[in-house]
Amino acid sequence: MNILYDYQAFWFQKQGGISRYFSCLMNAVEEKKCFNYTNSTLFSNNNYLRNKNVTTFFPDINFSGKNTLFFGLKYLNRVNCLKLANSGDFDLFHPTYFEDYFLGKINLPIVLTFFDLTMEKYIELFNSKVVFAMEKKVLLENSTKIIAISNNTKSDLINYYEVDKNKIEVIHLSSNIEKNIAITPNNYVPEKFLLFVNARDKYKNFAFFVESISKLLIKDKDLFLVCVGKSFEEKELNLLKKLGVLSKVICISANDSELAYLYTKARLFVFPSLYEGFGIPSLEAFNCGCPVVLSNASCFPEIAENAATYFDPTDSKSIKNCIEDLLSNDKKRELLIKRGFKRAKDFSWEKTALQTKKVYQKALK
Repeated sequence: MNILYDYQAFWFQKQGGISRYFSCLMNAVEEKKCFNYTNSTLFSNNNYLRNKNVTTFFPDINFSGKNTLFFGLKYLNRVNCLKLANSGDFDLFHPTYFEDYFLGKINLPIVLTFFDLTMEKYIELFNSKVVFAMEKKVLLENSTKIIAISNNTKSDLINYYEVDKNKIEVIHLSSNIEKNIAITPNNYVPEKFLLFVNARDKYKNFAFFVESISKLLIKDKDLFLVCVGKSFEEKELNLLKKLGVLSKVICISANDSELAYLYTKARLFVFPSLYEGFGIPSLEAFNCGCPVVLSNASCFPEIAENAATYFDPTDSKSIKNCIEDLLSNDKKRELLIKRGFKRAKDFSWEKTALQTKKVYQKALK
């Protein structure tokens, strides 16, 4: 069985969830020799493809016209992908994102992975949403099989796009971040802190979360909130000033090893998002022995089960009380850590790869 993956996610992401997923899947496939595959990407600055016989384009240098030139390489990637797809050497095509450039130009069964329906649920946050949704719908209709990364995403696909439920297979993801890779960050890290990991867009619920715990941060002079991600925007800094917690909230940029360290040292990992397709940071926290506190919405109960404590992400009092209770209860935190380690064992990239192989086999019948 020979599978062809295209370039899309590796072209538009230097790093990120989608390209990491495909990279981890391919690595697990190689390790377990599940099937043969080819990644058609010729040109990419993606960090996960370093040392993978892919040509980079000045990845660490910026200059005038760079983006225009790099954009042109996209079409060389596309030409190569279509050439391979029509070579007769492959049994199945798995695009890594939702551009439909290949429809009508190849004659292979298509398997598509769907991560979430964030764009559909929060259309006001994205540009070109209508056109993109139409492309997704066309791809869904032309796919032989669809992989959803959670039952929650499967349900969304059925509700939003009216996809036949028998066409969708659920395959959970895994995590590469574990306790044994932890390295101390160069940044200042307080001794007692809550950890927030992820983007802070509206549906991530960051502003409401900070408002909900602001009095707790002020009350406990030793407690801080550490956020891993891009630097705060001006509107976020203004909010922190308004709440009186600017000095209690720290933003850190961290690689995987530094992030692992933060998970191992945090009193709690808190994920207040209103919507996720899977929520990999929950698994990262489980692997690193960090107690997990989650929104009771979306995919979270499916993925974490009883290994987390839950709150209502729309109820300020629920968020504050949940966190306050756990901070003062060592036994509850220890119980969550034990349950987290146990739940983490249910996920592995090997398992993801083997289940993906089964989906490909079904698509080829």
